[in-house]
Amino acid sequence: MADSSRQRRSSYSKAWLYRGNIRDIIVVLSCISALFYRIEYTQIALGVILLGCGTCLHLVTKGTLIRNIVLCRTGIYSTIRHPYYLANYLVDTAFCLLSGNILLLVLYPFLFFWAYGPTMANEERFLLGAHPDEFPRHAEAVPQIFPGPTSNRNMEEILNDYSLNRVSKKEIARILRFLSVAAWIVALRLLPTEYI
Repeated sequence: MADSSRQRRSSYSKAWLYRGNIRDIIVVLSCISALFYRIEYTQIALGVILLGCGTCLHLVTKGTLIRNIVLCRTGIYSTIRHPYYLANYLVDTAFCLLSGNILLLVLYPFLFFWAYGPTMANEERFLLGAHPDEFPRHAEAVPQIFPGPTSNRNMEEILNDYSLNRVSKKEIARILRFLSVAAWIVALRLLPTEYI
């Protein structure tokens, strides 16, 4: 397992955009954009709603995940296979929306799949090797990242097997960073124009 994670880090270092740096790029571009693009209150409200959904999904995902021990198929994992990445998608989309930069908002889905695609493929290969009987059935029945028509039947079960004890202090700190970045992007709009 240590060798495979080292190989993944090595392959990530060859790409200029990967899962480990996409948020940094989005945050920088969102902060710069916030200085130059106008935004309506409805965009701020929608950005805050997306940010709230993304942070809640982070908490639910981390509270359900039992990493590298079992194939998680219950709770939020019964609706989508990679809920943590969906949470990241919602958080980063919120930053793009709060930036006011429509081009960044439109480009983000492409950047997301460019950065996260190899990670998801590697994780699914690992899960297939670790759970050869269970994973193919799970992958066939549950959408990869965005909820689909089959996800609706399990929505009432998304908190099954959730435990707050599984949510680490590191994850709480990450969520606080999300909130502070969003506040910073909005605060940049309050700078007097002579400083821009």
